[in-house]
Amino acid sequence: TLIVDRDWHKVLHHTDQAVVMEKGRIVLAGASAELLAQPQALAERLGV
Repeated sequence: TLIVDRDWHKVLHHTDQAVVMEKGRIVLAGASAELLAQPQALAERLGV
């Protein structure tokens, strides 16, 4: 299943795995819980 949404927080809480893409390239990927544990990396990539 593919989910495209601007509400990354909601998506990461409702998925097991996630991929963050920027300009067609994968910049972050892994278990959603692990991505949530990296707030600095998410902030840099998602402008949060």
